[in-house]
Amino acid sequence: MKTIKFLLGITFAFSTLFLFDRCTGTTEKGGIDTTGTDAKATVERGTSDTLKAEGCDFVDGECNNTERYGTQTDGGGKEISPEAGKVMVTDFYNEHDGRIIKGGFISKEALDAIFCNHQEFNGLYCYISGKAGEEKIVIEGFHAVDASGNTPTKVVYDSSIPAADRYKVFLTQTLCPTMCGSCGE
Repeated sequence: MKTIKFLLGITFAFSTLFLFDRCTGTTEKGGIDTTGTDAKATVERGTSDTLKAEGCDFVDGECNNTERYGTQTDGGGKEISPEAGKVMVTDFYNEHDGRIIKGGFISKEALDAIFCNHQEFNGLYCYISGKAGEEKIVIEGFHAVDASGNTPTKVVYDSSIPAADRYKVFLTQTLCPTMCGSCGE
């Protein structure tokens, strides 16, 4: 049970992976950078902007979701408020007397490299690695799909969260070792 709580706490820390633009089709492009914390930080991106990720050119937030999704089923994440997330992480950290890592950071550039170079990938797995006191978190891009073409990618959004806190923090619903990518086998 403690292992599951630990994985939930650490996976929560990587909710930043949902900060990139949400796209719904192959022709839809991101137009507003909403990663800022207030309206002044919101910036319109031009159609000539090119985001560079190692190994590919990712033009203006373009997504190719036709390769990523079949029939979406639950399991893609649940939106929670940043405050609820903070409470969960702090409670878990305190329960272990601060002897474990709280989480880690991975840049959007790394996420762009994963999703741009593997356009069929529809999610990420986050794993704890290393011995006690030297833990790291491994992030793996993955294409989750069952034999019927179902993908556990549907996200539950919460419109009751204040607008300034929307689309920032998500809680995982699909957990390893029940469902794992190649690094977790």
